[in-house]
Amino acid sequence: MSTILKIAVIVTLVSLLVIVAAGCKKVSAPWESMALSSIVSDPIRVNIPVNATSNLTISAMYSKISAGDITTGSGGFKVITNNLTFKSSNEAIAVVNGGLVRGITAGSGNISVSYSEGNITKKTDVPFTITAPPGT
Repeated sequence: MSTILKIAVIVTLVSLLVIVAAGCKKVSAPWESMALSSIVSDPIRVNIPVNATSNLTISAMYSKISAGDITTGSGGFKVITNNLTFKSSNEAIAVVNGGLVRGITAGSGNISVSYSEGNITKKTDVPFTITAPPGT
């Protein structure tokens, strides 16, 4: 193969690569093109006896962004583990550490959960009931 032909093949291949690269778009996770709309807990209510535990799994719910406005429906969700804060309304009854709720004594209250993403913060309350152990 002559040198001129080799150069022509290389120039053609480089040109094709530039054209293909220019047509490529960034592929992102579905929630990157959506707005955070709320957070939800699983379970939605904690009912446990004294000295038992229950783990809260928190999911972020998203709405699609359309023409600068949020369009409801057809959104998405993801389980979140970072940027979460948990607080018990009554730590004498139940304590929470990183989403793990532990019953201390019989009673009820709420676990307040807060999640921040960028400049958006969403909150939810998870009601809890702690029951006396069986036989007491």
